[in-house]
Amino acid sequence: STFKDDLARMFSDAECIPAGKVTFAVGPDNRRFSKLNKGLLCVRSEYFLRLFSSGMAESGDETKEGVDETVLEVPDADPAAFKTLLDYIAKDEVSFEANDAWLAFDTLKLARKHGMVRLEKLCMVALEGEELLTAGSAVPLLERSRVHADEDDGRLFDTCRRFVLENGSAVVAAGGLEQLQEHAPVTKGLLRDAYEELDLYRGRGGGGDEGNPRGRKRRRTQ
Repeated sequence: STFKDDLARMFSDAECIPAGKVTFAVGPDNRRFSKLNKGLLCVRSEYFLRLFSSGMAESGDETKEGVDETVLEVPDADPAAFKTLLDYIAKDEVSFEANDAWLAFDTLKLARKHGMVRLEKLCMVALEGEELLTAGSAVPLLERSRVHADEDDGRLFDTCRRFVLENGSAVVAAGGLEQLQEHAPVTKGLLRDAYEELDLYRGRGGGGDEGNPRGRKRRRTQ
């Protein structure tokens, strides 16, 4: 955690840290997060520091009373994920409930965008845990993580693929196949995994003790 150092920076580098308040209007419904401290945002995120130091952000609406408050629209962010990011900035902790897989994933993307490495890692750990990665969430997470596989070396994508392969019956029973949105790319990959696994059990997969599946180490999906 860099929380203590970040707060100390607010005082030691006060002249270099942007001052004033900012209001964010987030998502298609413009959910407002009002009068947030710019200084705290800037010491916790290099993205916010660049944003409020560039001068471009100051073109937002100012209050009639003359208070230095910028109103910025963030139409492409999920309001719940944005709130989770703001809560982490203020509290230095994050937690997700059992049905919060999508919230964790959207928060991970925001953390990556804002250069908040620790928050990104905490989201990844949560997504790989038993509470969030379930038979009901594995396939949608698989598809969504595929789009961002290059950004995290495919870690979450590979984790979801292995989960689906090892828990195929439970995923089918939970409606995983019906949840597929983009059939071709993901389905081909899953079928390839299945065929490779069948080859192993049929004794064509290479490695020692081919005739006895229990005597072989399971091959990791590629």
